[in-house]
Amino acid sequence: MSERTDPVAGASATERQSSSDGTLDATGTYETAEGVVLYDTERPLAWLQSDRAFEIGEMR
Repeated sequence: MSERTDPVAGASATERQSSSDGTLDATGTYETAEGVVLYDTERPLAWLQSDRAFEIGEMR
């Protein structure tokens, strides 16, 4: 996991490049005033934003 500042949003971002089961490969997150943004680091236009915690399975 690495942490960086997102140049567009100006927010701190965390990227997860891999996990033991491969489900979080190339997934990044950062916090904004409105909530948390989850995005695909390989396709940054693919993102979700939420102001509450929820399971990703709810979105399918």
